[in-house]
Amino acid sequence: MRDRYILVFAPGGTGLREVVGKISALGTELLVVDIEDVLCKGLPDTKTALQSFQLRDKISMYDVTWNLPRKKIEFLWKKSVSTCLNNFAENRSFNGYKVMTGHL
Repeated sequence: MRDRYILVFAPGGTGLREVVGKISALGTELLVVDIEDVLCKGLPDTKTALQSFQLRDKISMYDVTWNLPRKKIEFLWKKSVSTCLNNFAENRSFNGYKVMTGHL
């Protein structure tokens, strides 16, 4: 079977998670990765880039966009996309839809 992908991108605050929930409610198995979740929670480079700002442990996109220059955010976002795509590649045997979501 061929891989099946769904890409969902929307402005912040528009209910992106609800859209994924509606897709899931159709009875389809989903493997969902969110670019900003990876950037904030799973990317060591983000923590390193924000070390000097003495932020709380839980990093948000607000922290990233408020404190880092655009070029650094672009670098981290691309790295997050790459991490998401690698997650899909590592799950080749998954038969449902592979969903990537994001805001930026």
